[in-house]
Amino acid sequence: MEAVIEVEAAPLPAPGNLASGALSKKTIVRVPLTDTSTATLIRPLGAFERMLHRHMEAHPMHFSLVAELAGVVEPARLRAALAAVQHRHPLLAAHVEDRPGTRLGFYRPAVVPPIPLTVLHAAAGHTWQQVAAEELGTRFDPSAAPLVRAVLLRESPVSATLVLSFDHTVADGLSAVFVLEDVLAVLNGHKLAVLPVPPAQEQLLARLPSTLVPAAATSPAEAAPAAPLDERLSALVPMRPFDGVAPDLSTITFDADLTSRLVQRCRAEGTTVHAALVAATTQVMSKMGQREVVRVFTPFNFRPLLGDVRDCADYFSATRTGFLPEQTQNLWELARLTGAQLAQARSEAGIRGISAAVEQFIPLDADHAAAAGFMAFGLSSEALISNLGVLDLPETGAVRPTAIWGPVLLTQFQHESVIGVATFRGELRLVCATHAPVPELLPLIRATLAAATAVPGSGAKNL
Repeated sequence: MEAVIEVEAAPLPAPGNLASGALSKKTIVRVPLTDTSTATLIRPLGAFERMLHRHMEAHPMHFSLVAELAGVVEPARLRAALAAVQHRHPLLAAHVEDRPGTRLGFYRPAVVPPIPLTVLHAAAGHTWQQVAAEELGTRFDPSAAPLVRAVLLRESPVSATLVLSFDHTVADGLSAVFVLEDVLAVLNGHKLAVLPVPPAQEQLLARLPSTLVPAAATSPAEAAPAAPLDERLSALVPMRPFDGVAPDLSTITFDADLTSRLVQRCRAEGTTVHAALVAATTQVMSKMGQREVVRVFTPFNFRPLLGDVRDCADYFSATRTGFLPEQTQNLWELARLTGAQLAQARSEAGIRGISAAVEQFIPLDADHAAAAGFMAFGLSSEALISNLGVLDLPETGAVRPTAIWGPVLLTQFQHESVIGVATFRGELRLVCATHAPVPELLPLIRATLAAATAVPGSGAKNL
């Protein structure tokens, strides 16, 4: 089944008939409507998956997870491990088709192609940063399974780096971690059970008993008027036309001492490490003069609400935080404000509310314009920080991880900085992807947090 290339010239409408004006010309890779395919339906896409898929027709949002490995990793054994993982996770054997009636669905071809594996050698000048950047410049064809691929960068007989890349329709950041853990398990001699088809997140939320207490009725006279929103906090950011150019990638590590100090200080300040990272990024970008108002978009996993499911599927939501200049002077006050906003979005009410909005604006027949408009309305920001949290991967096998980086991602907004965060073996690591590189961004974020955790009461106001 061939992908259809189309060029459109219409602006992207945002929800509520707000025109985003995000892009005047874009190339769309669209799965053609068909009823002649011999592939078997796995399940229809849910509303959240439809939104991602339709948006990615012009604005790819695939992502990578990078694992530095110790041990002997032979390509043949890795191919066998990838085959086992593909057999375990149904969506890793799927492509997307648009059929009458069902519309968008995950389909399994009669013959499932294996997960592609490219083998490179560091001796030839390759680095994992270069590989991951090139992966972001290479879009997936959604009509061709599988929507995952791998690159093995061999560095020595006993060390290598594995880069796993996923179409965002079939996986989220933690899905990639689970897949990595499964690959390592097979490489270390373990067998994997086959998992059932993972439901769409809307199905799981519908099945989940609600713990929400109905709000008491409030008369219009009693309701407090909503404060007007500063237009700088809701300004739309234009999209960057996807051109296949690899972005700039930069990395930085917080050593074990700084990571520990940061965790302890966040607890003492009544906030979280992620909120502190968002606050530091906001301060740094504001002081560097990039933006008067800095908004940061945060995707977050809500598997705990669903029972900590370990399927490869999209079980995440997202929210955006943003503050006016007068609110960003003290790091810890800003972190607490950020944490409060994030906690509201992460609550059951917040998750259900976001899910309901997606279902309302992205019906079965939603097209690229609807999805891209909705995404521009909700995602427009100066930075995105995707935090995988503290990862607990086995370190005792013959093949074991020594460092994890990611997710490595772009959302295709102009001038965006997308920061992936992962904490493993006591060290927090940041990787930033962007087409508008600012070399000092990550060092200044680390310096800000180092200063704020070095002396009690420090707000790192002078960095």
